[in-house]
Amino acid sequence: MSGHIQSTELKHWHETVPNELRQHLVHTIVQSIIPGTQKATLIEPRLQNVVNFARSIEEDYYAASSSRSEYYRCIADKVYQFVKEMENIREGCRNQDIYEDITDRLARL
Repeated sequence: MSGHIQSTELKHWHETVPNELRQHLVHTIVQSIIPGTQKATLIEPRLQNVVNFARSIEEDYYAASSSRSEYYRCIADKVYQFVKEMENIREGCRNQDIYEDITDRLARL
Protein backbone atom coordinates (compact mmCIF):
# COMPACT_ATOMS: atom_id res chain seq x y z
CA MET A 1 0.00 0.00 0.00
CA SER A 2 2.92 2.28 -0.55
CA GLY A 3 2.94 5.17 -2.93
CA HIS A 4 1.76 8.71 -2.94
CA ILE A 5 -1.98 9.30 -3.16
CA GLN A 6 -2.68 12.00 -5.71
CA SER A 7 -5.42 14.61 -5.89
CA THR A 8 -6.43 16.61 -8.94
CA GLU A 9 -7.43 19.88 -7.27
CA LEU A 10 -5.48 21.13 -4.23
CA LYS A 11 -7.63 22.80 -1.59
CA HIS A 12 -6.28 24.78 1.36
CA TRP A 13 -7.22 22.12 3.92
CA HIS A 14 -5.40 19.42 1.89
CA GLU A 15 -2.11 20.79 3.25
CA THR A 16 -3.17 19.72 6.76
CA VAL A 17 -3.64 16.04 5.83
CA PRO A 18 -0.33 14.20 5.45
CA ASN A 19 -0.09 11.36 2.94
CA GLU A 20 0.63 8.89 5.77
CA LEU A 21 -2.73 9.75 7.32
CA ARG A 22 -4.48 9.24 3.99
CA GLN A 23 -2.82 5.83 3.65
CA HIS A 24 -3.93 5.00 7.20
CA LEU A 25 -7.52 5.92 6.29
CA VAL A 26 -7.34 3.67 3.21
CA HIS A 27 -6.23 0.85 5.53
CA THR A 28 -9.11 1.67 7.89
CA ILE A 29 -11.56 1.35 4.99
CA VAL A 30 -10.01 -1.99 4.00
CA GLN A 31 -10.32 -3.20 7.61
CA SER A 32 -14.00 -2.26 7.65
CA ILE A 33 -14.52 -4.48 4.60
CA ILE A 34 -12.18 -7.31 5.69
CA PRO A 35 -11.78 -7.16 9.49
CA GLY A 36 -8.38 -8.14 10.87
CA THR A 37 -6.47 -7.15 7.75
CA GLN A 38 -2.90 -6.18 8.65
CA LYS A 39 -1.02 -3.47 6.77
CA ALA A 40 1.64 -5.97 5.70
CA THR A 41 -0.96 -8.10 3.90
CA LEU A 42 -2.23 -5.19 1.81
CA ILE A 43 0.45 -5.83 -0.80
CA GLU A 44 -0.87 -9.34 -1.45
CA PRO A 45 -2.28 -9.66 -4.97
CA ARG A 46 -5.54 -11.18 -3.74
CA LEU A 47 -6.31 -7.99 -1.79
CA GLN A 48 -5.41 -5.49 -4.52
CA ASN A 49 -9.00 -5.05 -5.72
CA VAL A 50 -10.15 -4.24 -2.19
CA VAL A 51 -7.21 -1.87 -1.63
CA ASN A 52 -7.86 -0.14 -4.96
CA PHE A 53 -11.56 0.16 -4.10
CA ALA A 54 -10.72 1.66 -0.68
CA ARG A 55 -8.19 4.04 -2.23
CA SER A 56 -10.80 5.14 -4.78
CA ILE A 57 -13.27 5.92 -1.98
CA GLU A 58 -10.65 7.89 -0.05
CA GLU A 59 -9.57 9.85 -3.14
CA ASP A 60 -13.19 10.69 -4.04
CA TYR A 61 -13.90 12.05 -0.55
CA TYR A 62 -10.57 13.90 -0.46
CA ALA A 63 -11.38 15.62 -3.74
CA ALA A 64 -15.05 16.31 -3.01
CA SER A 65 -14.86 17.48 0.60
CA SER A 66 -14.72 21.18 1.31
CA SER A 67 -13.02 20.82 4.70
CA ARG A 68 -10.92 18.43 6.73
CA SER A 69 -13.83 17.76 9.09
CA GLU A 70 -16.14 16.94 6.17
CA TYR A 71 -13.49 14.59 4.77
CA TYR A 72 -13.18 12.77 8.12
CA ARG A 73 -16.95 12.59 8.50
CA CYS A 74 -17.37 11.10 5.02
CA ILE A 75 -14.68 8.49 5.68
CA ALA A 76 -16.19 7.65 9.09
CA ASP A 77 -19.68 7.33 7.58
CA LYS A 78 -18.40 4.98 4.87
CA VAL A 79 -16.47 2.86 7.38
CA TYR A 80 -19.59 2.63 9.57
CA GLN A 81 -21.68 1.65 6.53
CA PHE A 82 -19.25 -1.14 5.62
CA VAL A 83 -19.09 -2.41 9.21
CA LYS A 84 -22.90 -2.55 9.44
CA GLU A 85 -23.16 -4.28 6.05
CA MET A 86 -20.60 -6.89 7.12
CA GLU A 87 -22.45 -7.45 10.41
CA ASN A 88 -25.69 -7.98 8.48
CA ILE A 89 -23.98 -10.43 6.14
CA ARG A 90 -22.48 -12.37 9.07
CA GLU A 91 -25.84 -12.38 10.87
CA GLY A 92 -27.54 -13.62 7.69
CA CYS A 93 -24.99 -16.42 7.41
CA ARG A 94 -25.53 -17.38 11.05
CA ASN A 95 -29.30 -17.35 10.56
CA GLN A 96 -28.91 -19.46 7.42
CA ASP A 97 -26.73 -21.94 9.32
CA ILE A 98 -29.29 -22.13 12.13
CA TYR A 99 -32.13 -22.54 9.62
CA GLU A 100 -30.28 -25.33 7.80
CA ASP A 101 -29.47 -27.04 11.10
CA ILE A 102 -33.13 -26.94 12.19
CA THR A 103 -34.43 -28.18 8.83
CA ASP A 104 -31.84 -30.99 8.83
CA ARG A 105 -32.93 -32.06 12.31
CA LEU A 106 -36.61 -31.89 11.37
CA ALA A 107 -35.96 -33.94 8.24
CA ARG A 108 -34.43 -36.68 10.39
CA LEU A 109 -37.54 -36.95 12.64
